Amino acid sequence: MHGGSRAISRFVTGIPLALLRGLIVVWGIITLGRKNTFGLKGGHALLSFVYVLAPIAEESWLEQQYGQAYREYRRSAPRLWPRSPRGQT
Repeated sequence: MHGGSRAISRFVTGIPLALLRGLIVVWGIITLGRKNTFGLKGGHALLSFVYVLAPIAEESWLEQQYGQAYREYRRSAPRLWPRSPRGQT
């Protein structure tokens, strides 16, 4: 498969997946209520899982696209939580 075909197949695959993700979020908001979905007072932090899982899901694609440059970036930048400098607590 060459570059153009590969880009089209990713687009064709990505659009339905993005729509499905959107439908799941809308379903969660409707089912749990807006306050519960967004983790407001008395609710659950369901939507926060999107922010936790998205970087993990994208890592293999980023590594394919940017190779060594991405691997170096990933080593130096924390995924979710800031790291303290070495030797400090």
